[in-house]
Amino acid sequence: QKDAEDLKAQLEALQKEQQEQSMDRDRHFAEVEAKTKADESVKSQLQDQLVEKERQIEAAEAKMKREEKLNSELQEQSEEKDRQLAAAEEAKIKAEEEFKSELEEQSAE
Repeated sequence: QKDAEDLKAQLEALQKEQQEQSMDRDRHFAEVEAKTKADESVKSQLQDQLVEKERQIEAAEAKMKREEKLNSELQEQSEEKDRQLAAAEEAKIKAEEEFKSELEEQSAE
């Protein structure tokens, strides 16, 4: 009788220990699963931020290219105006010299 009670007590103790181990495993699994979900959420947020930063970089590069093109066009226009001014100044000087030359010829006559 006593052996049977001892065996029953041992069996109950083993069952209780197995139950506790099972609960510990379930708790650990739930913790790992929660951490994995949190990690995936953070990863997703970081991925979204990366995509947004890449979009901003592309937009900034496109803006920079447009500004470079405009600066180049303005530089070309400025150089063309400088050439036109120089040509006009040359023409003015030449016209003044011709006028002086004509005056000198007329006064010599």
